[in-house]
Amino acid sequence: MRPGETVPVDGTLFCAAMLDESSLTGESEPIAYGAGALVLSSIVNAGNAFDMLATSSADDSTFSGIIRLVREAGATRAPAACLANRYALPFVLLALGMAARSSASRHPSVPAPCPEARVHLPRRDHDRPEPAVTRHHDQRRAAPPVPPGLVNANLNPAALLEHHRRAGRAVAMAVD
Repeated sequence: MRPGETVPVDGTLFCAAMLDESSLTGESEPIAYGAGALVLSSIVNAGNAFDMLATSSADDSTFSGIIRLVREAGATRAPAACLANRYALPFVLLALGMAARSSASRHPSVPAPCPEARVHLPRRDHDRPEPAVTRHHDQRRAAPPVPPGLVNANLNPAALLEHHRRAGRAVAMAVD
């Protein structure tokens, strides 16, 4: 084999040789082989010329086996790929259906208006607290308006009690 040539078949060396196996193993540095060492096909002579004895035919060589494996791998598909291809369309249709159903339940196309459920905010006065808001489904009434002098009526129970007495309301007070 002359320098730079590719070994065509597997064989054994008659003398020492420096060979580049990067095409088979990815090794970046040339490797020194001694006499009698087994040499695989598709490696490159990186040193001086050497003689070798072929131990297999071109059809049975390492390089030929690699080519055969690559062709077989290209002709067959992995079981996971077959499974994914079989169930891809039903899975996508199911996912789209679930998304559409979820979207429809969150955002109905025709909302049902309920005018009683609207929030009615009173005119905002700075000296009067805002009354509680009544919703139709609660059936609760709004808190009575608090006169301007009782802004912090919550903090002064005696003033609140006096206010209710003047308004003519019956008032019960719990004592701790």
